[in-house]
Amino acid sequence: MTNKEVRLSAQERQMQISRILMSRDRILVNEIAEMFSVTMETARKDLFALEKNGVVKRFHGGAVKQNNYLPGAFVINERMEQNTLNKRKVAAKASSLIADGATILIDSGSTTYFLSEAITSKRNMLVITNSLSIVTLMANNSIRTMMIGGEVFKSDMSAVGLWPELCLANINADIAIIGATGLNSPSGPSVENFLESNVKNMMIQHSKYCYVVADSSKCLTSSLVQFANWEDIDGLIVDSGVPESFIEKIGNSTRIIIAD
Repeated sequence: MTNKEVRLSAQERQMQISRILMSRDRILVNEIAEMFSVTMETARKDLFALEKNGVVKRFHGGAVKQNNYLPGAFVINERMEQNTLNKRKVAAKASSLIADGATILIDSGSTTYFLSEAITSKRNMLVITNSLSIVTLMANNSIRTMMIGGEVFKSDMSAVGLWPELCLANINADIAIIGATGLNSPSGPSVENFLESNVKNMMIQHSKYCYVVADSSKCLTSSLVQFANWEDIDGLIVDSGVPESFIEKIGNSTRIIIAD
């Protein structure tokens, strides 16, 4: 692995290092410096930041992976620290569309996690999710929850694969709340891989209403796999930073709901 051609931010570099540690027990300062074309001092600062987040334990010249480190936890935690205010606005707006007593399918992701926080005061809900983080949150708030099982996808601690698809095939929910990593396509929202895409698509198919939730930065990006057509979505909930050009491009295909 080398990133010499592209200068990464500190956050991106640390996320890359955390991914390397999914398959290794240790990493050295000089390895980081060479991999990312940074100084030894910068590499040490990266390890200091990773230690602060519970990913590594530093030693002279490098660091070892923490025994209690969950692969992917650092990645999802970093996402939750990006555009947090806008994500919480979107989550609050999505929460207002959910009635007491609803059966809700909630996708994995940072914005959907904030949505899960926002609905904990609602009554008589049934939450069905493939997110380990959301299941824990719901359980701690004594909310009836069903966990969709499957292979754990490390980047956001979600269950993916054939097993969750089989589970979803027998479910009829009132509403599905779906995350996305890319919105900048006139045909539909997208995500980074096929495993996540299949689960999102099944959630959409097995709910009466479905909404995609994302902060406005996603309006400028596209990801590899489109998981639905805009016409399949009852609404896109996004913050007020959404570009006017995006509204003009997508607005005729689905309802755009602005959270402010």
